[in-house]
Amino acid sequence: MNNKIPNRNGRKGNEDHQNLIIELIEYLFEKYGKSKSEKSINLPNGKKRFVDAAGLDENGNPVELHQVGRTNKDGSPVIRERRAITDIEKATKLIYQNL
Repeated sequence: MNNKIPNRNGRKGNEDHQNLIIELIEYLFEKYGKSKSEKSINLPNGKKRFVDAAGLDENGNPVELHQVGRTNKDGSPVIRERRAITDIEKATKLIYQNL
């Protein structure tokens, strides 16, 4: 039996992933005055998706979204990231940025 845990930090990702998110949160805070990591987005089907970093307006609504994730060799997001991106774009009408 394989007892290897692929990611001990779960959704938060590894240390490099977390450091990039911290940089994004700081950038978004400077740009908008409010930012949040692991921002939940309510989907029309009643489920939620979480974005890694969100720039927020004065009312706490997302105005810029970023996802830090794996990519294919050609630079496109892997399928699970593409599915999340599609869900969130449909729910928010925002252009979703994958890093």
